[in-house]
Amino acid sequence: MNITTHAREYYARVSVCVCVCVCVGSYFAGIMLMCSLSVVCTVLVLNYHHRSPDTHHMPRWVTPLLAPLLLCFKLNKIFQRVAQLSLTNLCDALHHGKRQNFKTVT
Repeated sequence: MNITTHAREYYARVSVCVCVCVCVGSYFAGIMLMCSLSVVCTVLVLNYHHRSPDTHHMPRWVTPLLAPLLLCFKLNKIFQRVAQLSLTNLCDALHHGKRQNFKTVT
């Protein structure tokens, strides 16, 4: 065998190894990022969960920031309740004999 054949085989092996190392490195970097974000989110959630009005006071700038969000949550609950009541009334009307008031098309 000549030297170029050995060089080709060597470069083929090295390129496969480099590709595998890059893939493993990317995998570990992604896993490390996900674990870091998970820890940060857990710390934030636990921090806010264990706050009380006795220990922490809400700054004035937070109220205008969160007021629209809380309003959206409240309106969403109201709309869900109205939809549920409308559906319940419709079901009650159909099940309690009020069906005969509807005209049937033959």
